[in-house]
Amino acid sequence: MNLRVGNGASIVPLAIETISVSLSFEHVLILYGYLHIPNVIQNVVSIPQLVSHNYIFSFACSECLIIFDNVCVGKAVMINNLYLLKTHACEYNQ
Repeated sequence: MNLRVGNGASIVPLAIETISVSLSFEHVLILYGYLHIPNVIQNVVSIPQLVSHNYIFSFACSECLIIFDNVCVGKAVMINNLYLLKTHACEYNQ
């Protein structure tokens, strides 16, 4: 499996792994099929893949709330047209 990057180059991952990311409220996000590419400086997470695992995303005012089981478990803020994941608590009213 290869990853095509912005300049059109194709990169071969070093490994395909399952990793965990600790979010707020002691929630652990499991990422399956994580492509380990050492020279890539930013990680990309597939929203459609997380939606298929029952995560909900709410976008507004350059922020994205990550919701699981009606609890906000993470927040991302837009910086340079990319959302940067923050792992601190966030507010969500159902």
